Amino acid sequence: MIDYGWFRLIVRLVGVLVMIYFAPMLLMSIASLAINLPSYLSGAAGPEFSYIIFSILGAIIPPAAATAVGIYFTFNARGFIRWCMRDLANYCGACGYDIRTLTTNRCPECNNTITPPTSITPSSR
Repeated sequence: MIDYGWFRLIVRLVGVLVMIYFAPMLLMSIASLAINLPSYLSGAAGPEFSYIIFSILGAIIPPAAATAVGIYFTFNARGFIRWCMRDLANYCGACGYDIRTLTTNRCPECNNTITPPTSITPSSR
């Protein structure tokens, strides 16, 4: 059976790259909010309060969501990886032959020894 550890590594690398790209944006948005919050609350900034709230949310929520996805991919993407790899247990690891209907433990195409697929349940984490 082929080891798919490389896929986990790629998912974690994507998570790190997403965090590297979006975390500074999130920090800059939070810093800008902290610096300008007193003028927003005193009314000296000018625009009405709802406009200020929506502009703050628009500047903070997208990088915060992307950073959260990056953290998830970097540290614990089990569910995502399981979802991506869900059908690979039904194929021969050497040649890709569909082994769902086999009655023996050998692939008829490449004669590779097949280990029976194990079912992945949420309790097997």
